[in-house]
Amino acid sequence: MSDFRIKNVLEALYDELQAQQHDMPHALKEDFAAYWPAFSQQIRATRNEAGHPMSIEPITADIVHASLLVFPGLAKISTKLLEWVQTHYKKPLLAR
Repeated sequence: MSDFRIKNVLEALYDELQAQQHDMPHALKEDFAAYWPAFSQQIRATRNEAGHPMSIEPITADIVHASLLVFPGLAKISTKLLEWVQTHYKKPLLAR
């Protein structure tokens, strides 16, 4: 979790939360499984395109619009996961 690369941090976070799904409430488990990968990938891909463009074309209005549309959902599931982690997570967070 101390890596500066967002891909590595998101993968470590996903792997850890996925391993803890059996302790999550059913609705949170379903939301996490269905939405977290897509939300985090959308934001990561947009950030990569802005910071490491593969073409000279700028970020389009459609890409910005898509990111703005998924952000509330990502914030909602992030908040739910944070609340769950703070009250139910069994391992110390810095043990990794």
